Amino acid sequence: VTMLLAANANLEAEDKSGRTALYRAVSEGKDDAVTALLARKADPNHRASDGSTPLLTAVTYGRMTALKALFAAGGNIETPDANGANPLMHAAEGTASMPNNVPFVQALLEKGAKVDVEDKQGRSALFRASAEGKTEALNLLLDAKADPNQRNSSGATPLLMAVTYGKTDVVKTLLKRGGAVDTAD
Repeated sequence: VTMLLAANANLEAEDKSGRTALYRAVSEGKDDAVTALLARKADPNHRASDGSTPLLTAVTYGRMTALKALFAAGGNIETPDANGANPLMHAAEGTASMPNNVPFVQALLEKGAKVDVEDKQGRSALFRASAEGKTEALNLLLDAKADPNQRNSSGATPLLMAVTYGKTDVVKTLLKRGGAVDTAD
């Protein structure tokens, strides 16, 4: 990457999916390349064809070093993908590449991520954490004043999703922290 940058490679050249070198370096965990690209002012907010950004990719693939570098370079923590899901929503839900999602949720909340933003289906980060049984992330979101009774576009609440998917610990937490038991979808 350093040799290509020295040869004045186009930092914003895209592959057929609209991904730049920075996006690819983040997804592949190439922290030295991420640092070099950001030092040359690669766009930390470039959107690929699916609406994702390097910052969203850092969350999705569990790349904390890249996430911090993107924060420092001005990466937008609220930019959603094509489905309206922002980095906090992805972090709250967790992924196979990020089984321990708590540090990512915490980092995004510390940067001021908005907790009650909804995706195109009306699901917030709390809704996603509830459905996936991510109790620690759920507690962080509730501590940040996420609404435990926010409804998605179908009328379901985080509590209903936790019950539906058998997430007992989440059900207990939501009941203790203000989840309403008498709401129907």
